[in-house]
Amino acid sequence: MLNTFEDGYRKFSTLIEREDLGAVVPNQCEISYINQIIIPPEQKTFETFKHLLGTFTDNVILDDLGQPEDARLFFRYIIRDNDGVPVGRLLVTALPARRLDGVNIVQFTLIARGKPTTPDLTDVNDFFTNGRRYIVRAFTHLTSDEMHKTWERRQ
Repeated sequence: MLNTFEDGYRKFSTLIEREDLGAVVPNQCEISYINQIIIPPEQKTFETFKHLLGTFTDNVILDDLGQPEDARLFFRYIIRDNDGVPVGRLLVTALPARRLDGVNIVQFTLIARGKPTTPDLTDVNDFFTNGRRYIVRAFTHLTSDEMHKTWERRQ
């Protein structure tokens, strides 16, 4: 995907310059992973959340009410550079949804968004590389061992 992005970026930059519109100056980068976890027809939405997120969900089951009907999850983490300065955020969401084909899903999305060190393509690529690393680590940490087995995760 990075090669495809670089090729498109170069073509777009060339077009903008050729049309005398100035230079493209990247001031924000974003890399997104969107995962659609199918909710089996016999399963309630929250059950899929439990399978996806593991024991984390045990704390929201109430003695007198039981488990929630469904859930929505939103975490926001600060991404910092080597000096500890905030340069972006990692956003994690899990939401019940329905695909166009009518299948119920939990859409589990991880987005790394932030400012490249410089508006140079090399630093943009560095943000993408680091953003992907944050996403993969968060995905692995937040999802359950059960799902890792289902997905046949390799380390």
